[in-house]
Amino acid sequence: MSDASSTSIELSKVQVPNVDVQEDWDKRWRKNKILQLLSHGLNQREIAQELKVHESTISRDIRAIKKEIESERINWIDHVVYETELSLIGLGEVLKTAWTTAQESKDERIRLQALALIANIYRERKQLFDSKNAIASVRHSVLELIAKYKKDARRAR
Repeated sequence: MSDASSTSIELSKVQVPNVDVQEDWDKRWRKNKILQLLSHGLNQREIAQELKVHESTISRDIRAIKKEIESERINWIDHVVYETELSLIGLGEVLKTAWTTAQESKDERIRLQALALIANIYRERKQLFDSKNAIASVRHSVLELIAKYKKDARRAR
């Protein structure tokens, strides 16, 4: 096979991004630029002029950005609650083993180490319960704020 034909075969295998992907990239770039310009203190009109788009496009993008941030907050909070649950389950298993060791060991030193571990586990579980309750409270507050934001947005229409 000649070099020219192998090159044409290789080029024919190249995937060209479709129009939707390019539009997604453009929107992502514009949203990132909007965040940057907002952080520099520009208002929506100034951002629209800077990016040479209509002000309603900027307004729509800002609403979408806020929605994405809200969704990420809830996902993050749910993940933290899930990890806390796993930690509590794991500590429960360690606690069972530590109690068994403390009760069955004939070696006084090992019994004392197991009891010290048990005390540490109870402290750790209390901290996790406290943080889990705090996280649940934050999650509830965030969901209330989202509901209020959506309600206010409907009224504004």
